[in-house]
Amino acid sequence: MIFPATPRRPDVVQPRIPPRADVPGRPDAPRRPDRRRRQRWIAPVAVASSLALVVLVVLVTLSFDGRPAAPPRAGSGSAFTSPDGAYAFLAMRFVDGRRVPVRWNPCEAIQYQVNLDGAPADALDEIRRATDRVTEATGIRFVYDGTTSRTMRQTSRDSFFSDLAGPSYYPVLIAWIPHDRMVHLTEKGVLAFAHPQDGGVDHYDQWASGWVIVDSDAPFEASGRYSLELVLTHELGHIVGLAHVSDPWELMFSDEEAPDSRPAQIYDWGVGDREGLELLGADQGCLDHISVTP
Repeated sequence: MIFPATPRRPDVVQPRIPPRADVPGRPDAPRRPDRRRRQRWIAPVAVASSLALVVLVVLVTLSFDGRPAAPPRAGSGSAFTSPDGAYAFLAMRFVDGRRVPVRWNPCEAIQYQVNLDGAPADALDEIRRATDRVTEATGIRFVYDGTTSRTMRQTSRDSFFSDLAGPSYYPVLIAWIPHDRMVHLTEKGVLAFAHPQDGGVDHYDQWASGWVIVDSDAPFEASGRYSLELVLTHELGHIVGLAHVSDPWELMFSDEEAPDSRPAQIYDWGVGDREGLELLGADQGCLDHISVTP
C-alpha cells in the first residue's frame, strides 16, 4: 500500500462533528397515506455549481482530552443542498472549478468493525442489512473486519489512526453506549449519531474512517424509520457523506432542519436520498487509496 507521502500524526485530536439530535427518540410518526408520492424533478449534475449553501454547525472547541481542537481543513465546507432540498452533503470540495461532495473511494470497500458491548443479539444481522441498503444505492461495498473492544473515546484520542507511527486509519467503528452516556454526549435523547472522518492533510477531500454510535437502551420499533435497521441505515448515510434534510419523506430527515414537521413513516431510502447517494457512489469514479488497518 503506497502513499504519495507519509502523513504525520497530528499533534491534537481532530475536530469531530458533535452529536446533534440525529435520529431522535421516536415520536408519533404519521402513517404513510394510500397515495403515490409525487415524483421530484431530478436536477442534472451539470448545475451542481448553482446549489444553495446551507450552514451546518459541526465544529466544537474542545476535544475529549480538553485540548483545543484543530481548525477546519480547507476544502471541506458546510452542508450543501440540492435545489429542491431533496438531499444534502456534509462537505464539499473543488474539482476543476466546481464543487463536488467529499466522498469515499468507491473502488475500495468501506471497512468496519463492531463493538458488541451492549448491542442486541441480532446486531450483526441488522448492520449487514443496513450496509446492504447503502451498497445497493451507491455501489460501494462494505467489508466486516470483525469485532473489536475499541471505543469512540479511544478512536477520538488516537485521531482515527490505527498505527500512531504511520498513515493507516481505523475501520469505521459501530458501537453501542448506555442511555445515560448518550444523554450526556448529546444533551437530549437520541437513538444514534454518526461522524465520518476525513483523510488528514493529504486526503482532506476524502472520507477515511468514522463511527456510528447507538443507544443500547433505545426503544427501537420492529420496522420502519425507527427500527434498528433503518436507524443504522440513516447513520451510514452520514458515514458516506449525506447530511440532514427537511423533507419528512426522506430517511435523512431531521427535525432540527424542520422543527415543525413530523417525519413520515417510511421503510427505505426516499427519492432524494437516492439522488444524493448516487452522487457519492461508484458512478462518480475512483479516488486515492487510503490505508485502513483493524
